[in-house]
Amino acid sequence: MLLNHSCDAEVAFVMMLCRLTELNAVRQVFNVCSSPVVQSAWDQGQTLSVHGLAYAVGDGLLKVSSSHVTTVYMLQPAVLLISANH
Repeated sequence: MLLNHSCDAEVAFVMMLCRLTELNAVRQVFNVCSSPVVQSAWDQGQTLSVHGLAYAVGDGLLKVSSSHVTTVYMLQPAVLLISANH
């Protein structure tokens, strides 16, 4: 029984780390999109997309952590997602 509890705790910890990685990718998309360089490009009408990805070492899968952001107006949902998970 103790072994099973230990495995459950390990699985929960790994899942937490995966979620933390995904949230970090979302936050970094927000940070990049908030930068003066990206804001200026969008203000000038330049085409620019920012994507958030997370790589899972355990299974080798690349996961999209946030949809691509192409305008400043798309940032609010990312902020709400980050805020909801704090």
